[in-house]
This record gives sequence, structure tokens and C-alpha cells, in this order.
Amino acid sequence: MLGPYLRGLRKRTGKTCADMAKELNRSVALVSLWERGGSRMSAPDLDRYLRSVGGTVWERDEALRLAGDEEGE
Repeated sequence: MLGPYLRGLRKRTGKTCADMAKELNRSVALVSLWERGGSRMSAPDLDRYLRSVGGTVWERDEALRLAGDEEGE
């Protein structure tokens, strides 16, 4: 699932959910919802999230794969 994958990337950076919300100009509740898989992210939000956590090309590919898998559910 995409949400737990993103949460792991965020935690690796030492950022809190509140830090991410502030950086992305989104609510803490929304970021938490994304990370729990309760809400789909827009492509621009996913890109900004990945840039914020310093996602590598491979991590971006994996996030896109996971996002695509969720759309097919």
C-alpha cells in the first residue's frame, strides 16, 4: 500500500506528520489520512511529498507503482 510506504519514507527523514503538512500546505489530518491509505493523493501532492522526503528515482517508481495498484482495486 502507498500510505505505509510514504510514512516509512517520511519517518526515515525524521519529519513528523505536522512537518509534512506544513511543507505541503495541507492539514495534518489529510497527511495522516494519506499515510493510512484512507484518501488518494493527487499526482502533484505525491510529487511534492516525494521531493520533500528526498525520494530517489527508485522510490518514486515504487510509489507510482503502488499508487497505480490502488487505482486498480
